[in-house]
Amino acid sequence: MVAYIKKNPGKLNYSSGGNGSIGHIAGEMLKSLTQSSMVHIPYSGAGPAQLALLSGQVDVMFDNLASALTQIRAGKLLALGVTTQKRSEALPDVPPINDTVKGFDVSTWFGIFAPSHLSDADVQKYANAFADTMNAAENKDKFSKMGFTPERLSPAEFAKFVQAEHAKYGALIKSAGIKID
Repeated sequence: MVAYIKKNPGKLNYSSGGNGSIGHIAGEMLKSLTQSSMVHIPYSGAGPAQLALLSGQVDVMFDNLASALTQIRAGKLLALGVTTQKRSEALPDVPPINDTVKGFDVSTWFGIFAPSHLSDADVQKYANAFADTMNAAENKDKFSKMGFTPERLSPAEFAKFVQAEHAKYGALIKSAGIKID
């Protein structure tokens, strides 16, 4: 695909769940790292963007596994690569895009945030409760089926992670001129 988009600038289009969505950002990251050109087609959510891909209205899509995994397993979508640095447990045969495009790293993640005035003890209490719930056996199984792997970070580790994500995506968003609708 990278060879094709480099050889055919602007011919390939990609859908996303909207301007400023993680799918949009992933497409812009690929374009930036490969110095190539694709046309972004924003939709009002990942569902309509995926329908456009399934119906052949668009060429490719950057989507999260929870949304795409059912269609991939049904053989209706072909996974070309995962956007994370390492392979997904849900799709162990699909290589990371980073194997071909060095520096490509886009993860969909969830975290819990709270008001800044909480005491350190309350922050730790809520962080532990959230992590325990995410890592409970019945929930880990549900998450695994959706392609998610819960990861336990301390509040300080999570704060560092969020800062690093902000720096990584902030520079790309500015350089690509991404605006949220």
